[in-house]
Amino acid sequence: MKKYKYFTLFICCIIALVSCSKADNDSSLFEPAFEHKYLKSISLNGTRWIEVEYSGANKKEISSIFYYDENGNLVPGSTETVAYKYGKIVEKTDGSFNWQYSYNAKNNLEKIIETYKPTGDLCTYQYLYNDTLRNLPVGLRLTCTNSYAEETIYDYKNLNNRSYISFTTNNQNNNRSIIQKTKFIDNFINPLHELNPDIFDYYMDNIYQDFSRNELYEYTIESNSGHYPLEVTESKLDPKTLSVIFTNTYTYEYVK
Repeated sequence: MKKYKYFTLFICCIIALVSCSKADNDSSLFEPAFEHKYLKSISLNGTRWIEVEYSGANKKEISSIFYYDENGNLVPGSTETVAYKYGKIVEKTDGSFNWQYSYNAKNNLEKIIETYKPTGDLCTYQYLYNDTLRNLPVGLRLTCTNSYAEETIYDYKNLNNRSYISFTTNNQNNNRSIIQKTKFIDNFINPLHELNPDIFDYYMDNIYQDFSRNELYEYTIESNSGHYPLEVTESKLDPKTLSVIFTNTYTYEYVK
């Protein structure tokens, strides 16, 4: 199996972001055209973590998602049931939450309404688009009935290098979260996109850096099946020395 590992120092990415002044209308993060695989399960460090059950005549629509703890036991109240309309997930629910998803005329995710069932509290996630980028939102607004609010801006100036930054502020302490994601150049699909419509860019992170928390993660594809990972190693790195703090191993299985 070929091992894929591409690590680029983030200072280079930051320089590139600063030097660019115009967003590229690049297709590198848009919807993939190659053959689709359907996720069956994910194991974390050798213990099952997520299992997916499908229904329908062609068995291509998710009916339930099961979540397990570090001992391999089903987490009470965590199982999600899923509903579709026109091939898109429109609702998910578990023991505590309900999520309703709606899409715009271009089939891009437009809104998520999240309800905390024990209290009825609501949060609304509104995705913002422009005519330059097809399926990539330029912003996200979160408003909740408990008065909490967030606003996120997505910066795609370095999209040609398969990297983008999100800037998030909230109305509680006005702290700014700055996160940069850099994708694999080999177009590896993030299998969790199938389960979560809010993962909008389809592809796996190669590098994930949270500047506000001073956290840096590197993801290595140890083996793959086409554009889909079979085994991924997650390494948390010291941002200064790049030494490994800890690792996790994710193993993916797909419907045959």
